[in-house]
Amino acid sequence: MNRLLELQQKIADDTARSDIECECISAEKDDLGPWYVAKTRDPEMAQTVAEAIEYLTLRGRIEQHPEHVDWVRVDLASVMPNQTDEDVIPFQNRVQPWMLACFGAEISSDKIERNHRFFEEATELVQACGMTASEAHQLVDYTFNRPAGEPKQEVGGVMVTLAALCLAQGLDMHEAGEIELTRIWTKVDKIRAKQAAKPKHSPLPEHVTEQPIEQEADKALADVARRNYTKGWNDAIAQQKGENHE
Repeated sequence: MNRLLELQQKIADDTARSDIECECISAEKDDLGPWYVAKTRDPEMAQTVAEAIEYLTLRGRIEQHPEHVDWVRVDLASVMPNQTDEDVIPFQNRVQPWMLACFGAEISSDKIERNHRFFEEATELVQACGMTASEAHQLVDYTFNRPAGEPKQEVGGVMVTLAALCLAQGLDMHEAGEIELTRIWTKVDKIRAKQAAKPKHSPLPEHVTEQPIEQEADKALADVARRNYTKGWNDAIAQQKGENHE
């Protein structure tokens, strides 16, 4: 199995176990370890715990108590069948457990939020590859002055042009995706906190205190205009004084 996939699954397993063991009510402990009641102390964490149990059940890592149907135990030592390349779960499907762990089902399926975050990441990519803000604004205006496309076809276009960009930049899009998915599994708590602090009803991922680029540019132009105006006024006064002396 791909080493990155092994790490992703290990981190996902550990995160799900932590959610269960930290949030569920401890029942009793036997020689093999503790049992937990599949209920959370915090109602706001109920969805997260339910998804953690579902995820580990699908992974074959949850043991059900033989007598108490709502008692569970996490068994990360269970041996999973060896996977071949054909058995590897598609990347899109492997992103879903992380989404649910970070944001829960409601935010994960919020289409407007997903638009905003995809656009943000796509913009950060082209910025990193040298695109200017002016070029970005021109392309936004050009695109939004045309009819909307069909989502499935546009996804295909995104995939093809991303692959082409990576080829031009000497990047491996698949490797980059695997590395990032592994990294963000280690940042679940931090990303949850950032999501909780983001401004409501705004496409921005956080509160912005700095002036946008356009405002800074306008301020710079205004300063230039003010200096030119002042210089011209001072020159006119000096010229008038010279004429008076004559």
